[in-house]
Amino acid sequence: MESRGGYYDASGALKDMVQNHLFQILSIMAMEQPEEFSPKGLHDAQLDVFRCLQPADESSIESTLVLGQYEGYRGEPLVKPDSQTETYGALRLFIDNQRWKGTPFYIRTGKKTGKREIELAVIFRRPYQEVEPNILIIKIQPTEGVYLQFNIKRPGDSEDIIPAKMDFCQNCSLIHQLNTPEAYERLITACMAGERSWFSQWDQIEFSWNYISHLKELHAAKRLPVYPYRLKRTGCWNNMGIAGCRCLQTAAGASGVLDSFKRQQTTGGTICTVKKNRKKRLPGRRPWR
Repeated sequence: MESRGGYYDASGALKDMVQNHLFQILSIMAMEQPEEFSPKGLHDAQLDVFRCLQPADESSIESTLVLGQYEGYRGEPLVKPDSQTETYGALRLFIDNQRWKGTPFYIRTGKKTGKREIELAVIFRRPYQEVEPNILIIKIQPTEGVYLQFNIKRPGDSEDIIPAKMDFCQNCSLIHQLNTPEAYERLITACMAGERSWFSQWDQIEFSWNYISHLKELHAAKRLPVYPYRLKRTGCWNNMGIAGCRCLQTAAGASGVLDSFKRQQTTGGTICTVKKNRKKRLPGRRPWR
């Protein structure tokens, strides 16, 4: 926490990471093809995702949100000794539109989980229960790249289905490290060039803030616990060992698949979704075709 205890204790994990950074990633991943490839077109497509977020209520908040606080947080400088501020949050959200209706989106973020990592995982539906799902992971930080696990028929006369893996690491190459600008370099350049697609607009910020504030109000009104968790283990999702996390994990099984797939890793911020088996293009820096 270093010198950020005063700020963080008034904000918490949800407002520090989810309502801005992770909601922006969610909206980019889940948005439809923009009507035009322009700052306004991208903004409108992202805003449509936020407007379709299924609202939580008293009956669904326990299966929507789980909060945790790492042991020792209250001893950090500038943190209240009786603080109930969350340092970990896990959310299960739904987007009520034609493409994503009934598809769960999992968002997880936390402090002191042993590793700083941001990634987006798309877990495709299993065609058969005995077959492992196809998995696409877009790695954002600290490794930049794409990992794909997909099913193939075992070569030869066998009819067995086995997983195949493809892994691309962009910043593992020295030439890419030298030629790739840092995040704030890009933002400053975009600001100087008037490129607004790099920045959130006020209506996106307002909607995200209100949505997260409502979740926290429901959580507090129902007096749900902020669970303690140990530092630097294999991720709060597993090491809390509590019913609260299991209610999210077992609801659709997506995060359980991801955890068993990558047990050695922990996430600083993850967006995970079980995706329908239909084609979906991700936005790039070139016009749509």
